[in-house]
Amino acid sequence: MKNLVVLLLVSFGISHANDAQILSQLTAKTQNFSAQFKQKISDQAGAKKEDSLGQFFFEKPFKFNWHTKSPFEQQIVSDGTDLWTYDIDLEQVNVQTLNTAMSNTPVFLFTAGGEELNETFNVVKLESGNPDVFTFELTPKQQGMAFERMLVQFKKSVLSEILLFDTLGQKTVVEFVNAEINIQLQPEVFVFVAPSDVDVLDSRAN
Repeated sequence: MKNLVVLLLVSFGISHANDAQILSQLTAKTQNFSAQFKQKISDQAGAKKEDSLGQFFFEKPFKFNWHTKSPFEQQIVSDGTDLWTYDIDLEQVNVQTLNTAMSNTPVFLFTAGGEELNETFNVVKLESGNPDVFTFELTPKQQGMAFERMLVQFKKSVLSEILLFDTLGQKTVVEFVNAEINIQLQPEVFVFVAPSDVDVLDSRAN
């Protein structure tokens, strides 16, 4: 389940129609994103299952690098066309074609407009009591999503936390620290070259 946020990172009725627009206006300000992350996963009883630390980079429209550094190292890299998953301990790389229409990925949150969000999720802006903090609740409108409910928080227009409840009752909390937006990112951040001594499982269509 440690990749759930990466495979996702991406409720509202008529009365909340403007909430999706507010969310999309916030994400429209972000062309790229860089942060360290702390991820905690607990089961339905609240017992801790896994803590992990790493670095996350994102650049519109569909490039990202999710690098888990501890307790087990793993890289998930998208160059906008292909998605690479490198498990260092297993010495194995999986590569597949990136589906740019996927609403189950974190890039959807940054790239979708208000209308697209409205079609996919119920989006409700929650009251925070702080004018610099915006928190949104997203619930899927259709079955088939890997999560049942997600809370997304922004501080001063910068993504700061994601709280995710999956269909198995597990809770995932991702806190982003030292976050920066719209900075100069090196192109090689989103380029993955498989080491010569690892197994590569290629499922891309020929």
